[in-house]
Amino acid sequence: MSRQECMSMEPLLHHDVVERIMEMFPVKSLLRFKAVSKQWQSTIESRYFQESQLNHRERSRDPDVLMVCIHSHDFEADTSIESLRTLVLGSLSSVKIPTSWENTFYSVCGNSCDGLVCLYHSDLCFVVNPATRWHRTLPRCHFQQNRSILGTYNVGFDGKLHWFTQCKETEVLSLDIHTETFEVISNVPFANVDPYNNNIVMCNFDNRLSVSQKMMSEQVIWLFSSGNKTLQENTTLTTTVLVAIWS
Repeated sequence: MSRQECMSMEPLLHHDVVERIMEMFPVKSLLRFKAVSKQWQSTIESRYFQESQLNHRERSRDPDVLMVCIHSHDFEADTSIESLRTLVLGSLSSVKIPTSWENTFYSVCGNSCDGLVCLYHSDLCFVVNPATRWHRTLPRCHFQQNRSILGTYNVGFDGKLHWFTQCKETEVLSLDIHTETFEVISNVPFANVDPYNNNIVMCNFDNRLSVSQKMMSEQVIWLFSSGNKTLQENTTLTTTVLVAIWS
């Protein structure tokens, strides 16, 4: 939709109707629409509209988003290509998010919250909005602790905590917070999980407990079946290094 078409829409429709229409557009389009008029810019930047647009996206069940990190395996190559990117599974489109932490490996803290994602590594922590490319550095807390000493990278889902066990044969261990009971819910179909290696991560994908495994240039995503008893391969992506996924 061109700027001229957007401007010609105003006299024909009440602005409330225009707002409802704009809620259906992706954030990338809304950022361009801010240049149409001061009224459109004010509307798009308002907290009320942003909450309405986010609610619409949640109701429409848009494709889940994958978080990827582009980097070169050649240490002598130009490392300026490294940066945060998002990849939409449905369209396989990718957009670069300018960051101030190039050439850094980082992790994703849990799932997204109101469209925001928390990224961290040993020194810094950031909040990122992948849709608008906005990010902000958070101050360090007075007490930093490596989560690996507390267990093998646990994930909270459906009132339970889940871990990979550090045994000869990797399993998924579940702790029900409400009943305070443990359960082994699955034998995972891949090699022993190394807690210091991010090639295999547990996550929440499409509101289901999932496991993402990086194998060279491919990323395999496994979803737990109903009841979280067994893993089923869901999809394989030919992509770059995948850090984590969220819905």
